[in-house]
Order: sequence, then structure tokens, then C-alpha cells
Amino acid sequence: MAGPDDVLRRVRPELPEHLASPTSAAAQALLEEILSMQTTGPDVADPTPPPAPRNRSRRRLLVVAAASVVAFAAAAFVAIRLGGDDGPSDDVKTVPSEQPVPERTGRIRLTWRMRGDDVPTGEAVERYEFSGDDIAVSGAPYGPKSQQVVVDGQTYEYMPDLSQWPETMGPEAYDPLTGPYLWVRSTVTPPMPTVAHVDQSTLFDQLGAAGPFEDVGTDEVEGVPTRRVRATRPELTPYEVLKVSDPLAGSTATGLDVWVDESGGVLRVDMVFELTIEGDHIRQSLSIVWSDLGEPITIEPPPIG
Repeated sequence: MAGPDDVLRRVRPELPEHLASPTSAAAQALLEEILSMQTTGPDVADPTPPPAPRNRSRRRLLVVAAASVVAFAAAAFVAIRLGGDDGPSDDVKTVPSEQPVPERTGRIRLTWRMRGDDVPTGEAVERYEFSGDDIAVSGAPYGPKSQQVVVDGQTYEYMPDLSQWPETMGPEAYDPLTGPYLWVRSTVTPPMPTVAHVDQSTLFDQLGAAGPFEDVGTDEVEGVPTRRVRATRPELTPYEVLKVSDPLAGSTATGLDVWVDESGGVLRVDMVFELTIEGDHIRQSLSIVWSDLGEPITIEPPPIG
């Protein structure tokens, strides 16, 4: 028959010898302490010494019992310290492993379009790249050649270089298509939030005030399968969560469509705004498309001047 130390050794092979064996000095010390303790049991509390043979028999039983106590106490101690099957005790505080959170990366295409009865159709496109808080923007806000870069909290802007334009012609004559540009450091610190700061993984919930949303069907956005939904109350859209420039003053949102991927992340938002000025009906639309999410993107500071 296997003894307590054999059983414990099979269960806890990593247990130190002085704790695993009931015949060790540590186990014997604990045994003597157990034998010297006052208990309420009738056999132990009896002050009259029993005959010698019975004493030896009782002591032998106590040795076996105490050895089992030592073995299982040691097993419980090791289970607590090393982590048993039932998990750590309240005395042991576990520290969750810190997994590095990958930076958000991706690209965004933002398109404004406007048309009206007496207004020529116009279109403006802004393109964003982002890697964490670093952002590169092209196509806005000063003209088709304009760019903006944010690296480590510093904003750089590629702006028309009016110093190279003849003063006699005045800045209003500057041609943004042919005129010179240069990179300058912006005095805006910190940089203004843009659509690149929008967390598209939670955006759909933020747009919830415009709901409920109707299912329009399945679609693909930049090759990614999505579910397209349409807001039933677009006029209640919390427009500020998109962090883009405002539509025409006085206009009302009359349409909001959202494309959501299988994880619940928004990959596209389309909005429509309508306005009537002096009988002229103007329709302005906004489209925001996310792509290349999670792809490696590096934003570098541009040369100044």
C-alpha cells in the first residue's frame, strides 16, 4: 500500500522532499506539535494514561493520521502557491499578462459632392493615412495640392507659398494648381481631431441616435463583405462623432447609410444633406470609406521649407 508521501509525490512531483515525506524533520516537527495540542476528543482528552500497548497503538495511528495531515497540508500549501486546479486563493493576487495593443492603422477616403439647380456639380476628395496618432492628409483644406502631416503631436502643413507670388497681383490671384507650395510647422497644438481619430469599431453605436436602422442588404467595401443599413431618422444623426467639416449652414440631413463588417466595425458612411436657398434646391453628400485597416503604415515628418 502506498504511503502518503508516495501519493503526494505522484500528484505533486515538484514538491520539495522536506514537505513530501512524513518522516522528514519538518513533518516530524509538525507531528510533535499536533500530538502536543489539546483536543476535545475523548481519546486524547482523557488525562489517565492508557496501558502501554494501547498507547503505542494509538500513537501509531496518530503518526499515520498526522503524516496524512502533513502530506495534505503540504499539498494544499503547494497548490495555493503554485496554482492548483481550483485556481489561486484569495491570498494570491494574479497579474494579467500585458499584451501589447496594436496601433490602429488604415486609410480613409472622404468625398464631398454638391449639386443644385443653379449650382454646378462640385467634388472635393480628402485622403487620410493613419498609424496610431500619426496622420497624413492630402487634398485638404487649401486646395488639390494641399497636404497635412501629424507626427508625434506636431502638425505640418503643405501650404501655398504666397511669398513667391508677385505682391502686385495680390494673394487673391494665386493659382492653387500652378502656384508654389512649401511645408511649414503649424502653431496648432495639439492638432485638431479629424476623421482619422474616429474609432470605426465603435462608430455604429455612436450613430445609434439616428436609428432604428433598416437592413438594405449585403455589399462589399474595398473587397470586404458588409451589411448595409439605413437610418430611419437621419436628421438626428450626431454628426459631430464623424469629426469632419460641417455641411452647408441651414441644411438638414435626409439620408444616412452605414456599411458594417462582420465584427461590427463601420467601413463606410454615406450622408445626404439638403437645403433650399432662394428657391434653389441644393443637395450635398458626404461619403467616408475605410480601407487597409491593420496594414503596416508609417508616417514620416516632411522637410520644412
